[in-house]
Amino acid sequence: MDTSTARRTLWIRFALWLLLSFAVIAAAALIIEWFRISRSMPDRGWNLQVGRLVGLVVANLVFTALLAAVVILYLWVRAARSLPDLRGWHLQKPSSEFSVSDADADYRLDDYLKQEEQVFKELHDLIAGPWLNEVPNVYSRYQMDSVCNPETVIDRNWNRSLIMQAPSPIGGVLLLHGLSDSPYSLRKLGQRLHAEGYTVVWLRLPGHGTNPRALADVSWKDWTSAAKIAVRGLRERIPGEAPLILGGLFQWWSPECGVCSFGN
Repeated sequence: MDTSTARRTLWIRFALWLLLSFAVIAAAALIIEWFRISRSMPDRGWNLQVGRLVGLVVANLVFTALLAAVVILYLWVRAARSLPDLRGWHLQKPSSEFSVSDADADYRLDDYLKQEEQVFKELHDLIAGPWLNEVPNVYSRYQMDSVCNPETVIDRNWNRSLIMQAPSPIGGVLLLHGLSDSPYSLRKLGQRLHAEGYTVVWLRLPGHGTNPRALADVSWKDWTSAAKIAVRGLRERIPGEAPLILGGLFQWWSPECGVCSFGN
């Protein structure tokens, strides 16, 4: 156990015993006050005694609630300490992931795809390098020869963005997946629309399709910026009069409509 974890555990134990002591004192004071009320009732005012009793009851309840919260926190910390150590994919991530700060005036969808190519190259290098022997299991997503590695078991990695250009597009469709998802879940929908004559863009939103740590450093602003870039890139690939459709499972915010929901 590192020093910071040991220090936090010590403080939690101290708070637990402190609250337990206060709870016992409050309970004892409540009992004592009740006996004093029963003995002094003929000689003392009712309102004062009842007020003191109510105050002690409230204090007792507060200390009990705090004690319960600390006990739960202490048990949670104990349980967390018994879990396996975090792996590389929990702590590291590709460093080239898109963010809203990348989206200058000249940034295009092709630039996004090139940047995504670098992201997956870095992910490949992490899998083949520091993560290589962390969990040698055929069902580990982060093993090169795993049956769960989309780079090696299917025709293409559907965790990545894709553009399918129609020869004579009747419109454009931008498909956006949901949180913690990827373009894979929308592949059949897009293929059907492409067969009907639409140019289809499957966009991998920043932080998705790589590893868990990557999702910890992205925000809705990154996703919104990436979606706007994809809309502009799709518009450039279809005739000016052709419709442009947003689809998938997501919510989109705009000044005109606020939060607008779309679905399959």
